[in-house]
Amino acid sequence: MTSQLIRILMPARIKQFFLASALIALAPLGHAELATELYGMKAQAYINSEAAITQLNALKNTDIKQDPHAEQWYWLRLAEAQGIIVLLDDMQISLNAAANVIKQTENAEAQVQLLLLQGVLAQNNGALAESKTHFTNAIAQAMAADLKHLELRTRVELAYSYTLEDNFQDALETNHLAHMEARELGDIFITALAEDIYGAIYGYMNQYEESIAYYQKALAGYQQLGYQQYTSSAIFGIATSHRYWGKYQEALKYFRQHEQLLAHTTREGSKFYGYYGIATTLAAMNNCDAALPAINKAVNTEGPKDYKAELYKLQAKCYIKQQQLSEAETALNAAIDIFAQLPDLTDTNWQIETLLIAAKLAQANNNYPLAFALLSDYSEKKSRIDSATYSEKMIAYKATLENQQKDLKIKLLTENAKTQQLTANNQMRVNKLQKMLLIGLSLTVLIILAFVYILYKNLKRISELSIRDELTGLYNRRYIFNYLNNILSNEKEGKQFSIIIADIDNFKQINDNYGHPAGDSVIKAIAKLSLDTLRMTDVVGRIGGEEFLFILPRIPPKQCEEIVSRLLQAVREKDFTLPNGEVIHVTISMGICHNSADITDAKTIFHKADEALYVSKNNGKDQINSVENAALST
Repeated sequence: MTSQLIRILMPARIKQFFLASALIALAPLGHAELATELYGMKAQAYINSEAAITQLNALKNTDIKQDPHAEQWYWLRLAEAQGIIVLLDDMQISLNAAANVIKQTENAEAQVQLLLLQGVLAQNNGALAESKTHFTNAIAQAMAADLKHLELRTRVELAYSYTLEDNFQDALETNHLAHMEARELGDIFITALAEDIYGAIYGYMNQYEESIAYYQKALAGYQQLGYQQYTSSAIFGIATSHRYWGKYQEALKYFRQHEQLLAHTTREGSKFYGYYGIATTLAAMNNCDAALPAINKAVNTEGPKDYKAELYKLQAKCYIKQQQLSEAETALNAAIDIFAQLPDLTDTNWQIETLLIAAKLAQANNNYPLAFALLSDYSEKKSRIDSATYSEKMIAYKATLENQQKDLKIKLLTENAKTQQLTANNQMRVNKLQKMLLIGLSLTVLIILAFVYILYKNLKRISELSIRDELTGLYNRRYIFNYLNNILSNEKEGKQFSIIIADIDNFKQINDNYGHPAGDSVIKAIAKLSLDTLRMTDVVGRIGGEEFLFILPRIPPKQCEEIVSRLLQAVREKDFTLPNGEVIHVTISMGICHNSADITDAKTIFHKADEALYVSKNNGKDQINSVENAALST
C-alpha cells in the first residue's frame, strides 16, 4: 500500500519515469519482491497501456510461473492493459490464465479484480447481462473483504452497463453512491471515473451540456494523476457529446485531440475510437463523401462489435443517400448480423434503428408495403422503449406527439403503396386525387400539431401546479405523502430509507419583526439550501408554513444522518438577506425516523419523526434528533 501511495502523490513526469524504470528492473527480483512489484504497477497501464504490455510480455518467459502469487498479478495487470486499448481477444486469454492461477492462491483481492475485468470484457463485447453478473459478484466479494477501492470502481462499471441498457435510473443511483463515497475518501481516480460515467449517462439522456461538464471534471482528475489512457477517454466523451449536440466542428476538434494524444501508439486497435468518432461526426454532417472512407477505416480496425454495428448503420445510410442500394443492403445486413450476436442489445435504441434504416432502404427501392411494415414495427418498439425509460408524464406526451407524426408518415406511405396497385389507365386520376389528399393531410397535420402543442402546454402547467408548492417550487404536501405511502408499499423501495421533518426555528418572530415577505424569502432560501445539500435522488417537500419533509431512499441510517447534519450546518452558517437588505441568521430543528420492520404506514413513520422533532425543539432548537438516538448534531 505504501508503494501505491508514493505513486499517487508523485508529480506526473517523475511518476512515469519511475514506473517505466521499475518494470525494466523486475526480472532480477526474487519471487516475493516480484509479486509485490507486479501488484503495485497497475497505474502503469493507465499511463501508457502499450508500454505496459510490451514490458509485461518481456517477463513471460522468465521463472514467473514458479510463484503463483506473482503470476496471478502478472496476468491481471496484462489483462487490464489489454482491455484499455481494446485487445479483447488477448484480454480473454489473459483472464483465462489468471483464473487458473487464482484457483491456487485463493487471494480475495485477486478474485475481485478478476471478476471486475471479466465484467469489463463482457461489457465491451455487448454481453450486458453477463457483465452485470460479474460486477454484482465482485461488489459482494469486495464488501466482504473490505476492499473499498475495488468495490467503488466496480459500482461505477455496473452503472455504465445500466447506461448501455438505457436503464438510466439505476445507472444514476448506482453511480451517485460510488461518486459520493469516492469524494469523501479522497479517491481521485474513482471520483474521476464516476464523473466520466455521469458524462456518458447524461449524453445518452440528450442532456449534452451536463454531459460535457462532467467529462471536463473527469478530464481534470485524470490529468492530475497523469493517466494518459483515461485522459484520452474523457476527451473522446467530450467530442461525442458535442457530436450528438450537433456542434460538429467542436466535436472534430476534440476527436483530433484524442487522435494526437494516441499518436505514439503503434497498435491500430488503440486508435479505433478516434477513427470511430471522426467517421460518425462526418456522417452526422451529411458529408458522406468524406464519411464513407473514414467509416471503412474504422470498420477495418479492431474494436468492439457494438461500435462496429453503429458504423455499418451509418455506412448504410450514406449508401442510401447516394442511391447505392446494393451496398446499403450489404452494410445494413452486417449491422443486423452483429446485433444478432449481442442479445443484450435486442430492442434497444441501437438495435431497432436497423428497422428504420431498412424502411428507408425499402422506400428507396419503391417497396412501400415493406417500408410501411418496417416503420410500423420501429414505431411500436421505439414507443415501448421510451415508455420504459422515461416516467415523467410530459415526456410521455412528447412521445405521443412524435408517434402521431410518425403515424401520419405511415399513412402517406400507405397511400403511396396503394397507388402502385392502380392500373396505368387510372394513373392521371389517381395523381390528381393524391395531390388533393396531400393538401388535406397537410392541413390536418397542422391542425393536429397545433392542438397537441396547446394540450401539451396546458397539461404540463396543470401537472406542475398539482404537485408543486407555489412559493418554493418544492413538492407539495399531497404529493410527498403519496410518495411516502408508495415507497412503504413497494417491497423493493421500502427496505431502507429515512424521513426527516425540518422546522425553521423562531419563524413567527421573523414574520413579526420583519414582515411576511421576509419570512417568505427565508423559506425559499432554506428550500434551495435543502435541494443543494441533499442527493438528487432524494425527495424534498414543503408540508406547511415553515415545515419541510425530506424522504431519502436507499440510504443507510449513518449516511442519512451525515447528510442532514451538513444541511443543519449550512443553514446555521448562511447569511439570509431580507428584501429590505438586512442580513439575519436562522437555524432549523430536525427530527429523523429510519424505516424499520414495525413501520407499516406513512402515519406511523411521520409521527415518530415528529416526536424526534419535538425533542429537538424542546432541547434548545438548532439540532437533530432521531427516534433511535439522542441528539445527533447540535
